[in-house]
Amino acid sequence: MDFLKTFAVPAAAMALFAAGCGEKANNGPKTAEEPAAPANEPAATVAETAPVADEPAALAEEPAAPAVVFDADEAVVEAYGKTLTYTEAMASIRRAMQSQGVPEAQLDAAIAQMQGIALPRIAEEFVMFAALQDAAAKAGYSCTDEEVDAEFDEAATHLPPGVTLEQALERSGTTAEEIKKQIRDSLPIKKFFDTLVQGIEVSDDDASKFYEERKDSVFTKPEQIRASHILVTVASDASEEDKAAAKAKIEGLLAQIKEGADFAELAKANSDCPSKERGGDLDWFGRHQMVKPFEDAAFALADGEVSEIVETPFGYHIIKKTGIREAGVTPFEEVAGEIRDYLLNEKKGELVAEYTKSLQKKVVFTQSDKIEKLFAAQDAEAEADADPENVPDVAEPAPAAEPAPAAETAPVAEAAPVAEPAPAVEAAPAAE
Repeated sequence: MDFLKTFAVPAAAMALFAAGCGEKANNGPKTAEEPAAPANEPAATVAETAPVADEPAALAEEPAAPAVVFDADEAVVEAYGKTLTYTEAMASIRRAMQSQGVPEAQLDAAIAQMQGIALPRIAEEFVMFAALQDAAAKAGYSCTDEEVDAEFDEAATHLPPGVTLEQALERSGTTAEEIKKQIRDSLPIKKFFDTLVQGIEVSDDDASKFYEERKDSVFTKPEQIRASHILVTVASDASEEDKAAAKAKIEGLLAQIKEGADFAELAKANSDCPSKERGGDLDWFGRHQMVKPFEDAAFALADGEVSEIVETPFGYHIIKKTGIREAGVTPFEEVAGEIRDYLLNEKKGELVAEYTKSLQKKVVFTQSDKIEKLFAAQDAEAEADADPENVPDVAEPAPAAEPAPAAETAPVAEAAPVAEPAPAVEAAPAAE
């Protein structure tokens, strides 16, 4: 059996910021139809803007018993003088699920369901990471306490506005010390890879070709507008009295605006939306990125105009249009730098992948036979799913489903909760 089927080098500090940065995408109500991300574009772009599910997948009321049972301190795998115990592996799984937003009340059930899949993956990653640490150490790479602290501080600067370091740590289920240990373990590998990819370049021709092949999709921008809003929320189960109070409040705010009050200051003081910290600013967005009543009202405004009261499922809004971008093609010169950066990272990634693939053939490890059983169970399930004989006979063909309407090609919108319309995030390399 080929134990190392896949691997993933743990990214230092990502456990810390996965939960915290999730808030960055949670800036507004979900639209009825999310536009699709352009195919075959920079993976980082899609990852950064991928919508975050409001609710985790449904979990079984009674989790099934695991296929194999480990003792708490039992070794799952050993490699290069390091040992991964069952307790350590399960803690990693728990942290990963916490960072993905699985509610505490459902964690145990989710972990029980995922153990058979997650444990082998954790073991794979542990072995490959240990092999990379060994390779980096043999090449003479290490790191100092000062470098670890600097990396940690740099990562902390990328938390979204309003999320503190303490909140991010709590949501990720980890501590600053654990994150710094991850950085200490990973930094020598990063240095090793930086040396490995030295000298890689991207030509002007490569960047130009990338642009021309995608000019009509990625680099053709749709019409966009920028707007600010003030929101007075109304719960779906609100009483008539509460609805009337909310309506009276938004009417009073609109009257103040018409009398010359500063829109941004009123938003900061009165809006129920997190955008109030920015004076209600929602940044740039295109069509199909807001709920329809909000979109219709915002796009109908003239630049600088303030709307009447707009009602959506989230409450009452006052909208101010603050900018317009006409549809068109972004010139190559405006995105050339982003394209070169993307292509450079892609080439570096390919070289690192080639190295790790070669290293994968040389790894030395000892694994629990229980992990091998879990791999065998996965293989058997995959083979069963692929076996044509397992497809049930059908007496007659099922009626053809009506084709779904094609998703419009548009920049990926940030995912949004029920508080405010989501600001637009353009597909990258971003078309201005």
